[in-house]
Order: sequence, then structure tokens, then C-alpha cells
Amino acid sequence: MALPYPLPVSSVPTWWGNSGVPLEVPALVLNTEDSGLVTLQDEAGAYLSIDVRNNHTLFVGAANEWERFLPITHDMFQGLILMTDPDIGEVHLSSTGQRIKQLEFPQAGAAELYTALLGTLRIDLMKSRQALAALGRLGVHDVMTLSLPLHNSESCCEITATRLKPIVGEG
Repeated sequence: MALPYPLPVSSVPTWWGNSGVPLEVPALVLNTEDSGLVTLQDEAGAYLSIDVRNNHTLFVGAANEWERFLPITHDMFQGLILMTDPDIGEVHLSSTGQRIKQLEFPQAGAAELYTALLGTLRIDLMKSRQALAALGRLGVHDVMTLSLPLHNSESCCEITATRLKPIVGEG
């Protein structure tokens, strides 16, 4: 979902499918929290949730950990694709030159929400949004070195990323 930035405090988004056609889903109110996370509520006030045991969605009465989502812009999404698809992007740790095959999203506990693994390093996706957006704007064959904040740490992981080819559907 492409989102305006900064997000409005409350809005009713239109959901679009990969083919560019609006999806027929119930109206959900997108609420922005001070943390930068968002919740989605139906007309009855129930919150959209994800059951991490089976990856199914459901509605619940309160917004706890699994009912808060990290919104991303189109550029951030493109940056995540570059880091998760080794055919689209190549990522190396600057400190060792080691190529990282791909960014991974293992099932995490509540203390590890909004994180991903880059090799053995757990990066903080909330703090990495600007870096991910910059990666998403890379042109084919462009190279960029940047820092990604680590989860529960003041340290960063420096990477060098190369965009290898366009993403399918990219203009």
C-alpha cells in the first residue's frame, strides 16, 4: 500500500492489488500512533490482527503487539525487495566484504517486532526506514554504502548494496 508521508492521524485507505485494481475489502480506519506505528480498525472498532502461528488475519478488541503495523513507503518497499531478492540486489557487509544472500524475516517474539536478519545481525526496521527508502531509489547498477541500526543496540551495521536489475513491473 502506498502511503502519504507523513501519515494522517486517521484515514480510510483504499487497498490496491498488484494489477492496479482496487481491492474489495471492508473499510478499515488507519490510525497513526505517536510511535510511528499504525493500527487498522473496522467499523465496529475491532483491530486487525495477525495470528503469528498460522499467518491468518482476524479482528480483536484491543491493540496489542500484533495489531500494530510498521507503515512503509513505496521507496522503502523497493529497498526491502532489493535486500530480499538476490537477483535484484547484492548486499555486502562493509566490514568483511561478505555477501549476504538476503534479508530474512524470521518469526519473531514480541520483543523482536519490526526487525529482520541480515546474516546473523538483527536490524531495526523502524530505525532503518530512511536507509531502506534510499536503497529503493537506487538505479540499476548504482552502488550505495549506508548504515543500518541494529536491534536493541546503539551500534549500526554498514552495508554496500548494488541494484542489479529492475523490479518486475517497474517503469
